[in-house]
Amino acid sequence: MDIPNEIKNDSFCNKLYKKTKQDLEEAGLYTDLDKSLLFRFVITSRDIKRMERTIHDESNGTGFVVSQKTGLSEIHPLTRPLNEKTRLLQPMIESLGLSPKSRRLLVKKQDNNDDDNFSEFDFLKTNNN
Repeated sequence: MDIPNEIKNDSFCNKLYKKTKQDLEEAGLYTDLDKSLLFRFVITSRDIKRMERTIHDESNGTGFVVSQKTGLSEIHPLTRPLNEKTRLLQPMIESLGLSPKSRRLLVKKQDNNDDDNFSEFDFLKTNNN
């Protein structure tokens, strides 16, 4: 498996990349065209995880910090970038077929392609031709 160098040495990224690629391949959904999307998905997921950990650690799990200027409680400065990264991740999840909605659409599409060469009116046909 050719793992991009940027994520090869990061254990979280490495595991996520391998697992997601394996799942997509088993489902018959992975092609070379998905490689860059999968890479961006993994990097974005890593960034989100890091931001969430930083926010949690610096805010004691509340999401709020005390402003140095005013002394008042305010939302952690990484919250907006975290929300933006999360917004960017959603279309990647959909495109890779990782959301319940996209999987449902893929299953429906596959069901429509299953042609068993029988019609609901076959019982009307007779073998006396």
